[in-house]
Amino acid sequence: MLVLRMPWSRFLILATLIAAVVAIIVFYGVTPYNAWQEQRNTLSDVEIQLQEITHENQQLQVEIDRLSSYEEIERVARSDHNLIYPGEKPYVVLPPAQPPLEVPNSWPYIILEGHLLATAPVG
Repeated sequence: MLVLRMPWSRFLILATLIAAVVAIIVFYGVTPYNAWQEQRNTLSDVEIQLQEITHENQQLQVEIDRLSSYEEIERVARSDHNLIYPGEKPYVVLPPAQPPLEVPNSWPYIILEGHLLATAPVG
């Protein structure tokens, strides 16, 4: 039986060459795969953001349409800016007056009541 033996230097060169080829395949195969996975994750995040922005744009368009009507413009002008048509007389309805402050009829409130009555504006 004939057994062929390789010298160690040839074996080392062949093993180094195989290791280099495997390293190149791994480097050029795994790196693009990782980049592709990262891009996929980024794409799904951006798609979610796009859906949120699209929904917000639709809501804003509804509000733009509502605010563009003449009735809404008149309502905002009258309520927020107190505008009136020429010839109209503006009326202001004041809130009801606050009830007077009730002070207990004991010390030291008697002294406080005296000072409040003395400094109260006459009117």
